[in-house]
Amino acid sequence: MADVEPECTADPCVDSTIDINVGFIGSGKMAQALAFGFLSAGLVKRPQISFSAPSNRNLGSLREQGFKCVNDNKRIIATADVVFVAVKPRFVADVLSQFEESDSNNLIVSVAAGIDIEKIENNLPKGRRVIRCSPNTPVQYEAGVTVFARGSRATEADVKMFKSLMDGVGVCEEVPEALINSATGMVGSGTAFVAPPFSLFCLDSI
Repeated sequence: MADVEPECTADPCVDSTIDINVGFIGSGKMAQALAFGFLSAGLVKRPQISFSAPSNRNLGSLREQGFKCVNDNKRIIATADVVFVAVKPRFVADVLSQFEESDSNNLIVSVAAGIDIEKIENNLPKGRRVIRCSPNTPVQYEAGVTVFARGSRATEADVKMFKSLMDGVGVCEEVPEALINSATGMVGSGTAFVAPPFSLFCLDSI
């Protein structure tokens, strides 16, 4: 997606990086938008980001740009503190089944459209921590809008860590999961049009 990497706008005098490894299962538009947004905002450094995908269609260019890229999802699961599941909905169940063989203690963030938290948790080993979110691609330029809902096992620390990433690339608000699809329609309009009514939307939903 990103042939031209956004210029880093983070203050070079301030180390704002977060000490976590971020893994993406999936290497499509949204995964790349998030990764380049995190880099541009100075939230993580390139060695902290990794991608996995079954083919090298997108991974080739990402490797050339210095990212860690693998064809085995389990390597991402084993090494990332936060795993973004950024695949098409029909592949989600297969991806989640691969967490069965890992005892890693990562936070799982699903970006897959239309897959609710209950279904995600039911396809994972018991006790796994989940956040479901719906960002838009302007996160790449720190101008995104993201809505999210936490799973039954997600902790306050998980939400704080997630928001520290997503607040850095735009507006990020927690909403009841039942409203994510409605909010997603507003998110698609972009930050400039969404921010004022979006804030009211979130207040009305409480």
